[in-house]
Amino acid sequence: MCKKIHLVLTVGKNPLPVWVAWDCLMNHWKSQGHEVSVQFVHTPGSKDEKNLLKCDCKVAGATVHDDIEVDARSPDREFIKGKILAALQSDSSNLHVHYTGGTQAMGVATVYAMTLVQQNLLGQQEIDVDASYLDPGRGIPPATSSAPAIVSWKDNLLIDDTRRSINADLGKIADLNGFRIGPFRSRDLPRCCTPPNVPSVEQLDAGAMVLNNYRGPVENQFRNNFPKNTCNPWWIAFHPSNDDFVYPNRGGKVCLHNATDAKWENEILPAVNAAYPVCPWDCSGKELSYPAAGSATCDQKKDLEEMDKFFTSHWLEYAAYAAFKEVLEKIGRKNFKLYHNVYVAQQGTGTADRHFELDVVAILGYQLVVVSCSITSALNDIKQKAMEAYHRAKQLGGDEARAVVLCVASAQDAKRVEEELEDETGIQRPLQVWGRDVRRGRGWGPVPNMDSLHTKFRELCDDLHWN
Repeated sequence: MCKKIHLVLTVGKNPLPVWVAWDCLMNHWKSQGHEVSVQFVHTPGSKDEKNLLKCDCKVAGATVHDDIEVDARSPDREFIKGKILAALQSDSSNLHVHYTGGTQAMGVATVYAMTLVQQNLLGQQEIDVDASYLDPGRGIPPATSSAPAIVSWKDNLLIDDTRRSINADLGKIADLNGFRIGPFRSRDLPRCCTPPNVPSVEQLDAGAMVLNNYRGPVENQFRNNFPKNTCNPWWIAFHPSNDDFVYPNRGGKVCLHNATDAKWENEILPAVNAAYPVCPWDCSGKELSYPAAGSATCDQKKDLEEMDKFFTSHWLEYAAYAAFKEVLEKIGRKNFKLYHNVYVAQQGTGTADRHFELDVVAILGYQLVVVSCSITSALNDIKQKAMEAYHRAKQLGGDEARAVVLCVASAQDAKRVEEELEDETGIQRPLQVWGRDVRRGRGWGPVPNMDSLHTKFRELCDDLHWN
């Protein structure tokens, strides 16, 4: 039997969980053939967030009733009751309040007002009432953690995994949290912030190849081999009019004199050539010839630019992307997306005053996971990277976002950073730091390889109940 459900949503400064609840509840009830209308309760301070959510509901074709604006500290229950009664249709059979958003006072007052509405209609209109909230599923695994779910008075577990029906969309999540994703212009470098990158299969393979053969700082093998009198051909200098890269007036070559391992000739450089074929390496001589600025084609400039990024840090980012991608694809849930090199700025039009950049971002339904990669083993640098990754993940993805730092620090240093962040934030494991594997006795253990990364990402997905 078709029911007409009147859904009341309380709204606070974080609109993402409210949007998730609305989307999940609408899909849940509509799949059962029910009709749903929506009404928002908000304070003056959350008016912008309410308008954003209200616009989404209207675009989706939902019936939206007049808002209920209340005081943040002492919302008037009778006022809320009157507003709900005025909007409630005469043939509505169910009244449901979802109180995840907003202040606790607002949630209590709205739920209480719901019961007043039911009492007011006794003998006139049969109204079934229920209330729910979004349980994030946090806890100490495996005893109390679970997938994020909507829990209600009547059904307890009304929706068992709220990520299941949400289409993964980084732009939407950013918009709900007050940010925008590239492309945009910025006053910070790089001034032209591009859209998120989708690495090629060849780039992912090259990153995995370097990680599996890692023996030391890869960027030193590359950057430290330029002749002393030669300008680094990938030195970035921005032209004031078009942001083109400026290259040396004369062409030249670089030879990896220090790359004595045969794997460079037989495995690493061939993989790099497959990813960046326009300016190929002579693998046997371990030499790369580069063109002068005046003769370099656009494709050559692009490949040289991308190759410089690859040897600087992107090889580790590509390896992380490849391992995470393989794990997520094997799990088989379709509503995930992976992004690389994500530029983020505050919402607005025109040039951004500042921005930040994320290495690898995964969206699991709506839950965001940031993987920040670092090729330094310095403890202070890793801790700074970890703090930034945690902060940026929460900014962009809300309270349920997760962050991982992948680095080449010792297992002891990685654990120390995790524990210090836990102490400073008061949150259990706010972020994970993946360094070298543990070695018995003295000395550093081996760096992560693709097999160990697969294992770590599978464990992360299990911890998030993405399975």
